Amino acid sequence: MRKTPVVLGILSIIFGSLTAVLSLVAMGMGPLFAKLTRLTDNLPGQTDTQRAQLEASQASFAHMTSYLTISSAILVVMSTALVVIGVGLYRRRAWARQATVAWAIVGLALVVGNLVYSVAWLQPHQRQWQHEVYAARGVTPPFEIGSASQAFLAFFGALFYCAFPAVLLALVGRRSAANDFLPRATPSTPAA
Repeated sequence: MRKTPVVLGILSIIFGSLTAVLSLVAMGMGPLFAKLTRLTDNLPGQTDTQRAQLEASQASFAHMTSYLTISSAILVVMSTALVVIGVGLYRRRAWARQATVAWAIVGLALVVGNLVYSVAWLQPHQRQWQHEVYAARGVTPPFEIGSASQAFLAFFGALFYCAFPAVLLALVGRRSAANDFLPRATPSTPAA
């Protein structure tokens, strides 16, 4: 038996735990960001451009709050499942192999869906919301990353998040990986 399930189980437990914690923290960022912006809104010495930038980021964040909350909740669920699957992989349970393949497929689909949503809808609207604030304040928008660069960064981020599910799918999904797991326990038949 190869050590692949054990190593992937440990990595799954680590990655799942870290992502779950960070996702829970991300869920609380909305209220925290709102409080911080109220505190810094009236700092002395701010220019109109700085106030407009702060207002634009507030408007953008306000429109994205539901998306961020839903994304974070999905990440918490997926991360918790990954920890449970990681324990099963570590213990070489046969069910963990099937759960790993299913988790990897769902994970890859979520990453692709998130990328499409981000590039096709969220980024263009985010730019629009910010420009509306700048126009209302009569301020020229500051330097921004272009939409092609934002799409490239989103694609690169998606590749990063696809790596672990792809590795899990490749290493645990192959036929020979079945030999790396303990056989399923069968109920014993009573003696006659």
